[in-house]
Amino acid sequence: MRTRILLALGFSGLLCLLGPLGATTCPAFVKPEYKGAESCKKCHLLQYETWRKSRMASSFEALKPCDLETEEGKRLAGRRKEGHLDPEKDYRKDPKCLKCHTTGYGEPGGYPAEVTEESRGLAAKREGVQCEACHGPGSLYIPFFAEKENEKYKRSEVQKLGLFLPNKDTCIRCHNRESPFAPEEFDFVELKKKGTHEHVRLRYDHDD
Repeated sequence: MRTRILLALGFSGLLCLLGPLGATTCPAFVKPEYKGAESCKKCHLLQYETWRKSRMASSFEALKPCDLETEEGKRLAGRRKEGHLDPEKDYRKDPKCLKCHTTGYGEPGGYPAEVTEESRGLAAKREGVQCEACHGPGSLYIPFFAEKENEKYKRSEVQKLGLFLPNKDTCIRCHNRESPFAPEEFDFVELKKKGTHEHVRLRYDHDD
C-alpha cells in the first residue's frame, strides 16, 4: 500500500514520505491533483449515482447552444434570456463560464485552461461540477482512504491532504452575483439537499 501512495504523490511526494509519519505529514509544497469522479465511485457509489442525475453533473452541457427544435432546448433558451445570455451562443470556451461548469479549471489534473488535441481526453473527464469541485482535489487523500480502509482515522488527517468539508463559502465561489442565475440569497442548507447528491452515513466511522 505504501508503494501505491508513493506513486500517487510522485517525486515531490516521495520527499515527504521519508519521515516516519508518512503521508499525513506531507508539507504544503506537495500540491494535490484532481482525479475525477470515477475515483470516488468505488467507496461512494450511492453518492456517485445520485450526483450523476443532478444538474451539477450536467452543468457543462448547459453551456452548449440551445436546441430550439426541442421543448427542453426552448426551456433552456428562456432561462438564458432571463440571465441576459444568448440562447444560440456556445459558451464552452468562455473562461468565465468554464471555471464553474467544469472541475479543477486550470489546475493540475483538472479541466485544462486551454484544450488541445493532447488534453482533449482529460477535458472530457473533467466536464461538469464533480465531487472534487466541492471536496477538493483527491490525489493525496484517495490513497489515504485506501490505506485506512478498515481503520478509524481523524478528519483533520484527511483535511491536511486536501479534503474540503463543503460549506456555504465553498458554494458561493460560483453561486454569487457574477452568475447570471444566482438567487438573491443563497440557501446553502436547502440547496445542498436538492442539488448535489444523496447524503448517507459514511462507509466507515472516523474520529473528529
